[in-house]
Amino acid sequence: MNNHKVSIVIPVYNSKEHLEKCIDSVFKQSYKNIELVIVNDGSTDNCKRIIDDYAVENPLKIRAIHIENSGVSNARNVGMQESSGSLLMFLDADDYISSSYVEELALSFNTEYEKNCMAVGNFSLIYTGGWKNNEKITSTFFKENCCAKELLNELADSPGGGYVWNKMFRRDLIFKNNLLFDSNIALMEDFLFCAQYLDMYAEYNVGICDDFGYHYVQRETSVVHKNKRDESKIEMLEKILIISKNYPKLYLSMQDEYANHLVSVYFFDSNLSRKYFIEVYKKIRRHSSVKYLTIKHKCMLLLGCIIPEIIPILRSYRV
Repeated sequence: MNNHKVSIVIPVYNSKEHLEKCIDSVFKQSYKNIELVIVNDGSTDNCKRIIDDYAVENPLKIRAIHIENSGVSNARNVGMQESSGSLLMFLDADDYISSSYVEELALSFNTEYEKNCMAVGNFSLIYTGGWKNNEKITSTFFKENCCAKELLNELADSPGGGYVWNKMFRRDLIFKNNLLFDSNIALMEDFLFCAQYLDMYAEYNVGICDDFGYHYVQRETSVVHKNKRDESKIEMLEKILIISKNYPKLYLSMQDEYANHLVSVYFFDSNLSRKYFIEVYKKIRRHSSVKYLTIKHKCMLLLGCIIPEIIPILRSYRV
């Protein structure tokens, strides 16, 4: 049952209030062959002491790594490189997992290990403070094991498709192609990682687990990074568009997302010349199509190409 060593990477940044619960949930796992790699990404609170205390008490189970703040992607990369398990998982420091979660995901690799590249679990949204009822979220539309290319084709439409923390990966396959998180992308970097991994191993199998043991904690006062105009997302989408050409449903979703996101970003840029918006139009034509633009975004692009001088006035309203 515990044949494969599982490395769980936890990137940490200023999470002192929740970190102990997160780490404790790993030590309560029914699956025992676990290595915990905790990467402190330059936290300025008490996280370093908490991590070091756990590492001293559990030297055979915990690898404590302290680095200068460089973002979650780099922290995950460091954790992957320092891990030693044959299977790899990610856990955010604000969240926690049920006692059977690792075991349920690892079951997918107990038979035909060489044919499997991933296991996907479901998750629970946990709303602290009672401001909303907790929810159970099914990560994919697949009820049984599927092929990696099938999951990739549905990735954009699956509720938990693009997250990394509800999945288990094979470490050897990650490093076979030197796959890393892109540190230059601040939004949906995990979606890109999943898409690249599934595309590399499109003919492999994916295990579907019906466990809801990943607890994704939602706090009323927390600030979730949902910047609709994040410019780094453009680069991410362009990379996904290249991959998705072989996956019709994903390609359609990414063309739609790319065209509308591009207009949203550049409409609020400081450069407001007609020439600039014509270049935006050409970029959409190059990677997608204007037919995917919503009516609102078509109007925004048209204004930029014809009378960009009016845009500052419109910005005073919610666009």
